[in-house]
Parts: sequence; C-alpha cells; structure tokens
Amino acid sequence: MKLLEHFHELSIYPKNAKKLKGLILQLAVQGKLTAEWRKDNPDVEPASALLEKIKAEKAQLIKEKKIRKEQPLLEITGNEIPYKLPDSWAWCRLRDLVSILGDGIHGTPEYTLNGPVYFVNGNNLTDGIIEIKSHTKTVSIEECLKHKRELNDRTVLVSINGTIGNTALYNSEKVMLGKSACYFNLLSELNKEYIRQLIKTKYFLDYAFDSATGTTIKNVSLRTMREFIVPLPPISEQKAIVTIVEQLFKEVEQLEQLTVERIELKEKLAISALNQISIGDTRKEWAFLQQHFTSFFNEESNIKKLRETILQLAVQGKLTDHWRKANPELIKGEHSAKALLEQIKKEKAALLVQGKIKKEKPMPPILEDDIPYKLPDEWVWCRLREITKLITKGSSPKWQGVQYVEQNDKGILFITSENVGCYNLLMDKRKYVESKFNKIEPRSILQKDDILMNIVGGSIGRTAIFDLNEVANINQAVTIIRLIPGVNYQYFLHFFNSPICVEYMYDKQVDNARPNLSMGNIAKFKIPLPTLNEQKAIVEKVNTLMTLCDSLEQQVKQSNEDVEQLMKSVLREVFEGEYKEVKELSQTEVVSGMAAEAEIGYGDE
Repeated sequence: MKLLEHFHELSIYPKNAKKLKGLILQLAVQGKLTAEWRKDNPDVEPASALLEKIKAEKAQLIKEKKIRKEQPLLEITGNEIPYKLPDSWAWCRLRDLVSILGDGIHGTPEYTLNGPVYFVNGNNLTDGIIEIKSHTKTVSIEECLKHKRELNDRTVLVSINGTIGNTALYNSEKVMLGKSACYFNLLSELNKEYIRQLIKTKYFLDYAFDSATGTTIKNVSLRTMREFIVPLPPISEQKAIVTIVEQLFKEVEQLEQLTVERIELKEKLAISALNQISIGDTRKEWAFLQQHFTSFFNEESNIKKLRETILQLAVQGKLTDHWRKANPELIKGEHSAKALLEQIKKEKAALLVQGKIKKEKPMPPILEDDIPYKLPDEWVWCRLREITKLITKGSSPKWQGVQYVEQNDKGILFITSENVGCYNLLMDKRKYVESKFNKIEPRSILQKDDILMNIVGGSIGRTAIFDLNEVANINQAVTIIRLIPGVNYQYFLHFFNSPICVEYMYDKQVDNARPNLSMGNIAKFKIPLPTLNEQKAIVEKVNTLMTLCDSLEQQVKQSNEDVEQLMKSVLREVFEGEYKEVKELSQTEVVSGMAAEAEIGYGDE
C-alpha cells in the first residue's frame, strides 16, 4: 500500500498532515489498515453476529418502552455500496446502531447570565470534545430540563448545519444542544470512537454534502443521518482500528512538529550564516556557505532571504571585494567613482544649458551622520537626483478627462502599479487610454530603459525597467527614474530592489492611511555609487548568484511537485481503487436485511 510505504516521506511536509489524517481514516473504514490484524485473528466473531446482538438489544428496549418503534428504512442494495468490505465486515444503516437519533432545540432558549448549563451548537464540537468558548451562552437547569435530550456515555455528537462533520463524544458535560448539533446514542456492543472516526472520513463528508440542503448555509437532515450506510467491523476489530488510527495520528503530529522545528532551525542557521557573510570575511564565509547551499536553502523562505542578502552584499561592495583587489587599474584615477560622478554632473549641466532638463534646487549634502554604512574606499555616496535626468510620476486619466480604450482604438499603453513587479514588468493585464493623454501629460511619456518604481499602497518599492518597444505613459502610483547615460541601469535596479533601499522607502513613506513616497524623498535617496567597471562586475556577480537561486527554487519546486504527485497517487489508490472493487459486487445484492426487518422506535424528531 503506497500510503504506508511512503508514510514517512509524505509526513515530513507539514501541509500534508491534514491529507494524511484523512487518508488514514479512509483506509481504516475500508479495513485496509487492519489487514494484517485480521490474518492474526482469524476466529473473530463477524459483524453479522454483532448486528444480531444489536437487533436483540433494540427489541428489548422497545419491549421495555424505553424507545419507540420506527418505520422500516429501505434495504441496502449493491448499487448503494461505495466499496468492497472485508468478508468479516457488514454494511448497515446508522439508525440500526443507535437507540435514539435527534438534534437540539430549534428555537432560542431563555439565556441566563453565568448559568450552570452551556448552550452549545455544532461549532462547539472540536476534535472529539465539547469546547466551551468565551462567547458560549448559558441557561438555567430549569430551561435545560424543558428541552431535555437523552445524552449519556454512549452519545456521539455531530455538527449538521453550517460547518458539517465536527464531532465530539459526550462526557457528562452540563450542556443544552442547539439545532446545528445532531446526537445519537450508540448501543452497548459498539465502539463509539470508531463511529466518531467514521464521521470524520471523506466517505461520510461526501455523503453528507451531497445530501445537504441550502445554498449559503448547508444543512444535513436527520433522515440523511439515519440512512447513512455504515461499514461495520467486528467489535474487536473496531478497537484495533481505533488504536492503529491513534498511533498513526500521533506519528503524523510528531513528524509534523519535528518538521516545523527542522525548518525553523534551518532558517536560523541560514540567517546566521548570511549575517556572518555581512559582518565577517565575506569571501571566506561565502565559500563556506556554498558548500551547504542545498542543506540550508531547500525552503522557499530561505531562498528569499538568500536573494535579499545577495543584493545587500552587492550594494555594500562586499560581493566584489576580491574583484577590486584583482583590478586596481579599473577603479582609480579617471575610472574612479568620484570621476564618474563629476562626469555625470558635467553631462547634467550640459543638458541644462541645452534646455533638455530644468534647473533644480541644490540637494542637502550627505553628512557623516547620514551615511547608513561604510563603503569601499573607491566608492562615493550621492543623492539620486544628482545622477538623473528626470524623477516624476504620472497622473490619473480620470483627473484629465481621458477615457480607457481598447488597444485597437489607437490607444496608448498605460502602466499602473499592478504592472510593476520586482525587476520585471507584469503585462498580463494591459490597460490603454486615449492617445491625447500623452499631449496632456508629456512629462511622463516613457522611454526605453526608464526605471519604474511603485510609490503608493502595499506595493511600494517594487522596481522594474521599462524595456518595451511601445508608446506608453504611467499613472500617479508609479514614478519614472530616468538616469543620466553612462551608468549601468541594472546596477541601479539591483540597488532599488535591495533590502537597504526598500527599508529606506518604507521609512520615508507618508500618510499611514494609504502609504506613498513623495518625489522629494525619492530625489534624496542616498546612492552607493561604485565605479562604472565595478557596476558591471556587480551586475555579473549578482546575475550569476540569482541564477543559482533560480536553480535552488526549481529544485524546491520539483521536490514539492514530486511529493504532490506521490500524494495524488496515494489518493487515487485509496479513493479510485475502492470504486473499482465495488464493481465486482452484484448490483442487486442485498447486504443487510436488518433495516427492513426492524420495526423499532425512533427518538426525538
């Protein structure tokens, strides 16, 4: 059986725990978990004999007028049978196994503040117990006795309205039932925990939901509950099933907890290793970490942290420390970052003379106390506006009296914040506006290689390069950062997406009701500027490492897909195999004639 064969492999994925428990229950009520048990216990009294004892017990209760007679239910025929049972088992209806089956009161009781009796409904039934919640109301003993229900140590409770399938075993609690709680009292020759486990299976839940009425709130009728077809094992096997299920559940929960702890530990180790890279000998620590990539980084959350660390190290100059030592001639003199910044300023001054940009107010100097971290000696700090031709945001078509149009209506592409992702444009959803928008807002017409940054709402900081060969404009939630030619745009894209810059953006956002970044704050961004040669080296290094991250993510994705396929295979074996088996049965075979013979009383309606 695939479930047992791959049990440990499947259980180490926390998200599989619920599915595994469902599969365990389903296999339990098919008799597949106890196949070996039956081989070791061949002389067990069959379920047919158990049914005869239960039938006699019900007849005695009728004779003693403790329960009422019932109208007979339909016989169970072959076409109703969902799967084949072991030979020692039998099918019967739930009503065959109970002395009474009913629900709680349908009206509203008279509540009493701090009364001794709790008024509970289906949502109070949780994992086998009646859960009293902080908002659970109370009633007096007198009110409870007016609507008395016969609850005892054989009572099983099931939620049948709204949330369907919650279960509990009654254990002498002082409670009064509402209408969304169904209760039934099992006869003495049955294991109530086995029946409770049966109610938790997909087999029962499918039956209940298929029979339920109502659209918004589903309701399972008492008749539906009575007619439910129960796979009944011998009483000793019921006990064995309960024991095995509890053992397997315990193992799933233990493995789930160990897996959670393993993931947390691995995350702590990964964070520690990444932090060590940031503060220690980067090259040495990186070499160590590379030996353990597949051990540390096999969770999506850890790979995300790895990406963030790579970007942080890049804009701190730590990824290219060895490169600088190997290429001193490429970072000094006319190639230095200081010389690059002076060249950019000259180009910007020329553009001002040519009337291509407007004169700007001087930027505040970057003082010693303003520096967020120490740069390599060959780098310099500068403000973003010092190295840009333009920093501006778009406008709303509605404000300008412009309509959205279809592309074939000669509209222009209109970029909004939902189109700007981290690094890449997201163009699955395209919008177009009337072409006159460009005449109204010419300043925000996009050019190739413009850097676009989201500045409003929950997507603040997402930054990408406009790389489309289309005429386009932007709305007020997106800003254009148009750099002076001569710098490496990819380096700046890495910087804007780095944790250092994103943290700065969130620190400078205004208006807590709808966070946004002002143009003034964006212009003041402190930029760590390397030499042009090192910018290229950083981009190459980052791209290589991001490719490694892509590969690690693909391995995680493939591993998850493999486990998912294995789980699907197990599900098919359990749920499709049962229907293949049932075809072997005669479509007219009578499985239990007990229901037809019974003329026994039914309890509260």
